[in-house]
Parts: sequence; structure tokens; C-alpha cells
Amino acid sequence: MVISIREFCCKDCGLDCSFQVTGMNDGQVAQKIVHHMHADHGINVIPADFMIKIKNSINNQNITDTGNPAAKKILVNR
Repeated sequence: MVISIREFCCKDCGLDCSFQVTGMNDGQVAQKIVHHMHADHGINVIPADFMIKIKNSINNQNITDTGNPAAKKILVNR
């Protein structure tokens, strides 16, 4: 079974931050990113140019082994 998810890492946007998030689609990931930016970086309004960086940093991730503990963690946290 192959499951395709979306993944974002703050460090991919040039931030010194270890935050990583996954979701089933860009909308789920975006909601988690907005919450993180506000809660952990104090950013209430994300500038348009930074939103472009964020969007370009959201990657597709295929999970093929749901028996793998790491894959199960991703699926539970989606």
C-alpha cells in the first residue's frame, strides 16, 4: 500500500527551526504551519514572499510500508 502525504520542514525555508509537519493535503499542512508560525515564531501575518517560500517547500512524500514505525507515526499525526 502506498500513501501519498505532504510534508513541510521550517529549515527548508531557511529558518533555524526543527519543526516538521505532515498532512494528507496542502490545506492540512498550511493550517499547521500557520499555527506554528504564530505560536513558535510570533508571526501573526505571514508575508506574501515568505508564503511563496513555504509553498515551494511543501514536498510530496510516499509511504509504502505501513508496518514501519516511522510511517505509522506520520499516519497517526496527519
